[in-house]
Amino acid sequence: MAQKRAPVRPEDISPACPIPYVVQPAERIEWLKERLKDPKNERQTTNLLALIKMYETGELGPLSHGHTIFVCEGKIVDSPTSENFRFGESGKSAVWAELAPSQLARSGSFGFLGGSMHEMYANLRLITFYGGIPGLFISGRIANDTGSSIQTIFFSDLTRLQYNPQTYLGNIGQVPVNTASGVVVRERIMIEIQILDYHWNPITPWFIEYAVITPDTQGSVRLSGTGIRNHLYFATAPGNMVLYVANTKNGLVSQLPVV
Repeated sequence: MAQKRAPVRPEDISPACPIPYVVQPAERIEWLKERLKDPKNERQTTNLLALIKMYETGELGPLSHGHTIFVCEGKIVDSPTSENFRFGESGKSAVWAELAPSQLARSGSFGFLGGSMHEMYANLRLITFYGGIPGLFISGRIANDTGSSIQTIFFSDLTRLQYNPQTYLGNIGQVPVNTASGVVVRERIMIEIQILDYHWNPITPWFIEYAVITPDTQGSVRLSGTGIRNHLYFATAPGNMVLYVANTKNGLVSQLPVV
């Protein structure tokens, strides 16, 4: 006689990530102190010292994936993408984003893009309001990766965009990025992206993405961030050979093959 199975409770279901990536305050304090020694972070000194104090006093607790705090002139502020954000009293203050992003595409980190990850076409540019050159953008391919919570932008991309780290106000500090190959420290900036169809026609407006600056190395992949999820619908069919993308649900359904 078959045994009757008890109802499954939500708390009984094992999470996809049983041991989440969490940084304890003591560990984070030491990491931030190391950032103070880096000349690249000179503009962030006030923010770094303020964060260290917040962790030491208990104002900030453990840092986990998905939780972001923005600091400007040593104070917690609204997101730079919100209508309420202001660049401090001087109007030119640096912003630090305190978060724990991830880029967990194991196949992507080993370069097996063609057989395991879908690509999309996109335009990328620096944000004019933060110091980007008006009208200057580049086009390229990005990997649609649901395991990545932050966009990749390569050194070569920024060279073509004439990026100046000393003057661009969209630079929001450094972050340890949890990758499939281990934790690496990257600089982050805010950029704008526009997704294109396979005829290079725009299918989204320009939107802001947080990106990590990544060296151009063999096997490195330009991974997507989370911003595209706010503008597009995605689907695959059995066989996983084609990525279907549309900016409306009906538009997506109309593309799917009849089974």
